Amino acid sequence: MTVSTHMLRRRRFLPLFVTQLLNAFNDNLYKTAMVLFVVYEVYRSEEAEGMFSAVASAVFILPFFLLSA
Repeated sequence: MTVSTHMLRRRRFLPLFVTQLLNAFNDNLYKTAMVLFVVYEVYRSEEAEGMFSAVASAVFILPFFLLSA
């Protein structure tokens, strides 16, 4: 058994890995849901859709840049 797979099975690391996995999943789910909702309900032009998608991605990434050590 390699060291990396052994770490996955250790009890003290498993909650950390699960928490990080769920956090990444939730961030992407909320971003995608917001973009799809706004794009299909508010904006009808392709240019506005692309612009909003880029702005929404930047808004979700911005806290990670500002608050990272």
